[in-house]
Amino acid sequence: MLPVLLINPALERVGLRCDPQLGWSTTTIDIWTAQGLSPPDSEGEVEFTARASRVDAWHVDGDLVVRAGTTLWTLSVRDERPEITDALAELGGVAVLVSTALDPAALVDLLPVNRVVTTGDAACGFAPFNTTDPVPRGNDPRYAQGLFRSKQEDEIPVQPYQGPSYDVTTGGFSFGQDAYGNHGHWWLHAPEGPLRNGLVAGPPECGKTNSLRLVAVEAAASGRIVPMLADPQDRNGHAEGIGMHLPPEQFANDVAGTVDLLHRLSSMIEHRQGGEGFTTPTEEEPGVLLLLEDAHTIFNDPVLAELGERIATVGPSVCIAMVVTTETISQEAFGGHSRLIVALAEHNAQLFSEQVFAQLRIYRSRT
Repeated sequence: MLPVLLINPALERVGLRCDPQLGWSTTTIDIWTAQGLSPPDSEGEVEFTARASRVDAWHVDGDLVVRAGTTLWTLSVRDERPEITDALAELGGVAVLVSTALDPAALVDLLPVNRVVTTGDAACGFAPFNTTDPVPRGNDPRYAQGLFRSKQEDEIPVQPYQGPSYDVTTGGFSFGQDAYGNHGHWWLHAPEGPLRNGLVAGPPECGKTNSLRLVAVEAAASGRIVPMLADPQDRNGHAEGIGMHLPPEQFANDVAGTVDLLHRLSSMIEHRQGGEGFTTPTEEEPGVLLLLEDAHTIFNDPVLAELGERIATVGPSVCIAMVVTTETISQEAFGGHSRLIVALAEHNAQLFSEQVFAQLRIYRSRT
């Protein structure tokens, strides 16, 4: 019997099962194949026993510790499931399956496993237990609810902000580095072209507001974009931060003020459509960028979602755009306007959840 550790990074949940008849049929997931996990073959079958080259595992003192790249998972697997602990000891390792489509809780019932994973991404590999190196222990764990008490820990080093890096020739700036040192970029506008929208989405406390602040600082430092900031729930500290440096007509920290900013942008679009220019942001004819926190609390109103869709789809042609943060991109949260979501994410999308990424992919396939 092969013990299989199932990890869903989107839900930050981990589960473990020991069953020779799992019957998973899956597709590929690129980010985890880079860790040495293998995608399915042409028949859609997963090879659970192929060695995962960049995954390490330890089974010490009742804890199962698995490290894939820079991410560490620790699970307590003591005497609650003897068939699993016996299999771990017998095989001297664990199969690691990363899936963005399957909740580990579904492991108790194979029907949703077979139904859900066929529509998602997965990669798998076998990690023999490391008996030479010490067990890694993170200092800043993030709790991940699973079938066992578990936690997920990050080992990615912090990269301090080096100041504005906006490049007028490209319209972009450095948005940070990934675990491998690769720079990501955010595009305020196209080269010699219109402003770009943006979507920042993910669960609470994942870094959405910090991302929005970075876009605001770069926009203001560009000298070619006028930032407007809306924090309708007044819960992100903007009134004591960036908001206090903006004129009153460019900042709102309640719902009514946020709605007023949206209507003003819509009117501005109509005005600019009747004139000339406003196709490329300049110091003389700057672009206008609305930075909207907690967009799901505003666009859950279908009327406001329709207004937001107009700003996101028509606005960029006259150098008016919008960057929003949201905890969810469900249809309900955006008033049934999936076109608004797609327009926001067309050029800039900072997604802190694989689940959000999967939803966005579905919306894009329908437009």
